[in-house]
Amino acid sequence: MTSLRLRMEAPVSSASLAAFRFILGVMMLVGVARLYAYGWVDQLYIRPAYHFAYWGLEFVRPLPPPWIHVHLALLALCCLGVALGVFYRISAVGFCLLFAWLEFSEKATYLNHYYLVTLLSLAFLVLPMARGYSVDAWRRGTWHAMVPAWVPWFFRLQLSWVYFCAGVAKLGPDWLLHAQPLKLWLSNMQDVPLVGPWLAIPTTAYLMSWAGCVFDLSAGFIMLLPRGRAWFYLAVIGFHTATGLLFNIGMFPWLMIGMTTIYFDFCWPVTLLGPGASPDTPPPTGPRMWPAALVLYALFQMVMPFRYVLYGGNVLWHEQGFRWGWKVMLVEKAGDVGFRVVDPASGKRWVAEPGEYYSVLQVKSLSTQPDMILEAAHVVARDFASRGYPDVQVFADAYVAFNGRLARRLIDPDVDLTKEKDTLWNKVWILPFNPDAR
Repeated sequence: MTSLRLRMEAPVSSASLAAFRFILGVMMLVGVARLYAYGWVDQLYIRPAYHFAYWGLEFVRPLPPPWIHVHLALLALCCLGVALGVFYRISAVGFCLLFAWLEFSEKATYLNHYYLVTLLSLAFLVLPMARGYSVDAWRRGTWHAMVPAWVPWFFRLQLSWVYFCAGVAKLGPDWLLHAQPLKLWLSNMQDVPLVGPWLAIPTTAYLMSWAGCVFDLSAGFIMLLPRGRAWFYLAVIGFHTATGLLFNIGMFPWLMIGMTTIYFDFCWPVTLLGPGASPDTPPPTGPRMWPAALVLYALFQMVMPFRYVLYGGNVLWHEQGFRWGWKVMLVEKAGDVGFRVVDPASGKRWVAEPGEYYSVLQVKSLSTQPDMILEAAHVVARDFASRGYPDVQVFADAYVAFNGRLARRLIDPDVDLTKEKDTLWNKVWILPFNPDAR
């Protein structure tokens, strides 16, 4: 352990760390631009009358106009500051807080790479990401400063864990034995130029499913090995480019292509400049490792992806423990949900549709996710209370189909959802998945 600690605290070039910082900052700057380019600011944060909250973060809500635009402008400025290393600590704090607030302000927009960026932004707060190769370093005269080896290794292990968990999540019958949901997605790609007819063949879906599983399980470990790393990086580029072009999953593939460069030699950006590049400035390097903090962070990373085991059942069905677990491209779901509203005092009955309260994107998300259905039921109850019916009961008729299966009832139709609360405990009002049900 002493030898390992000495190796991890040994000074190394900060060049790869600076490249990692620059790539993430620029990609997130592009992400803010995309929100406006595609009209998502209005669609996701301004137009909806209600927003879905995360458990424990109910106070986090999108800022109203014009403050949402101020929020995004400051976030863009902080992304640029992080990328260039300008007033880095201020930029890193702003980047972390503003991005996290935006992510947690609407559950319907959850994406795995948003969660990854949030974790990385937390690390950016405390690690010496701008010690070298930044505007701040240039002003200090420490352009080629060094950092402890454990700092870039921290990001290597984080990405390796993401890859590995994504691979473990694919070790299930739907992915390996039934090639779902790839079989569904690829069958609709017959019109893709050149490769369309090949993609529609069921065998292709099986080959891609197995190849994707093997890639995710091994990528993070192979990239840790010096030999063959450069060649395997070509596979990384090919894999993520293919998934990005075929499945339109946003910025995640391009973000991973850029960030995976952290596995290369610590000085790889300087090496690319040729033999004339200046050497790194020697120690002092600081900070030292914080073993207790790193152990706690590692335990958190180990628990979160696998907490779904505690709930039992099929996580693709009930989705308890699905988020924050690196379950990437595992399910294609479609649902239909309506609410039956009953006033026990008067005996009156109504039917409430989610579209009366939420946007199209929000309805699509809530129709397959029990915790969002529960929150929507409470919104319906509050709406009827404002109309003079304070004690209504709200029942959900929710049907969900996933990975090529027939639609089945998701929520117990006899449970009054106004009496239920969103907690971390198992939601007994979610009906167990029954493959034989009709």
